[in-house]
Amino acid sequence: MKKFFIIIIIIGILIGGGIFWYIKRDVPNENSESTNIENQFKISKIYYYSNVNAVKNDTSYQNPEWNLNLYQYTDVAIYIDRLKDYGFENYIKKIYIDNIHVNNLEMGTQSLFYLNPTHFGDDYFDMESNEINESLEYNMLNSENEKNDISYDMPIYFQDLSNPITFKYLNKDIVKNYKISNEQDINFDGSLLEMAGIELKKIENHFNLNLNVITKDDNIHTVTLSLKIPLKNEENTIYDNGIELVENKMNIEF
Repeated sequence: MKKFFIIIIIIGILIGGGIFWYIKRDVPNENSESTNIENQFKISKIYYYSNVNAVKNDTSYQNPEWNLNLYQYTDVAIYIDRLKDYGFENYIKKIYIDNIHVNNLEMGTQSLFYLNPTHFGDDYFDMESNEINESLEYNMLNSENEKNDISYDMPIYFQDLSNPITFKYLNKDIVKNYKISNEQDINFDGSLLEMAGIELKKIENHFNLNLNVITKDDNIHTVTLSLKIPLKNEENTIYDNGIELVENKMNIEF
């Protein structure tokens, strides 16, 4: 099931599709810098994938146990559409996120990272690079990437709005040095949290950010997002493995 949704998100990156879940505007139908700028864009799609993994600490024949540091992650893909073709007026000059606030929990260490969208939902993640601090700006490209030869290792965004804004929420070291016999059958997913006795309500979280689009006429279009970390959907919780949440009825203009 996970591979199916990851394939969907990658196809969406390449041809401009996508799926998603929850969003809220703190300031309805307004731009933060000006109230007279006509809305030209909308948030139409967001897709979340949440799961759990662990960093494996040293294990030896003398100490035949798994020694694990558990972490929870959520991959996020935000899709933007134009309301209509305004020509020069909505040709994007710059796009960036800022005013980032991640709610601090007592359990674990929480942060945001830029995510290469072709690695959306991957189990492995390099925690030593691409952390987002105060803001993240995307390099604007005019190419349609028809040959699929452009690297997403650095933040890029296509003028035709065909790729999503992607990042990873990470709650690191929810449990440190959690020991399990290496003869025990375990899965490196949300079931580790249940085995360790971690209640989901203790790691429920959200984060806020501003998504800003500057057009060629130097107008700033800003939307404030409050994004909730999904730990369950209508069928499962994160204890049962990774979960996906889908919602495609939002139409947030800015």
